[in-house]
Amino acid sequence: DNAGNVVEREEKVAIDITPPVIEVSYDNNDVRHARYFNRNRTATVTVIERNFNPKDVILKLTSSNGVLPALSDWKKKEGTGNGDDTRWVATIPFTEDGDYTLDVAYTDLAGNAARGVTFEKGSEAPSSFTIDKTRPVLTVSYDNNEVKNQNYYKDNRIASIRLDEHNFSEELVAPVIEAETGNRPSLSAWSRSGDTNLATVPYVGDGTY
Repeated sequence: DNAGNVVEREEKVAIDITPPVIEVSYDNNDVRHARYFNRNRTATVTVIERNFNPKDVILKLTSSNGVLPALSDWKKKEGTGNGDDTRWVATIPFTEDGDYTLDVAYTDLAGNAARGVTFEKGSEAPSSFTIDKTRPVLTVSYDNNEVKNQNYYKDNRIASIRLDEHNFSEELVAPVIEAETGNRPSLSAWSRSGDTNLATVPYVGDGTY
């Protein structure tokens, strides 16, 4: 000042104009019918950002079975130069049967928001998929079991087919019905109640089936 008194103060200023980059990859891309996987699947989430706070990562995850897989701890991979290419990596294991959706958002400490998620090339059904590791259960029963001489029936016979399966598609059912003599019966339309799927095959008229 005019009297010669001097004061000094030092401030650190961080300039960060680079938005974060979010990448997601999967260890299992063996997809069936566009969205179904019959084995576990792990997503690897990578945030490329110098000024990173894991608490600011917004994980948008839904599950039809009510069980949300947990995000692992973040691991840091040091970058080069000014650190803009520093990588923060975490994983999400999908191990339970269910329908899932996945999205990730992040805004860095300077207020720069990531421009969506980049999925690794070759990632199948990356944002919405189904894990189904349970085999279907197929049961056949008959309304007439009054057999004579091992395989002869004096009345018509109806076969009831029950297929217990959550992810059911009647297009994937391959009925093999043979008639050596008589008219070959057809599989009826399917009815569904929850995971139970029902159809019938009517054996009507004399014949060997």
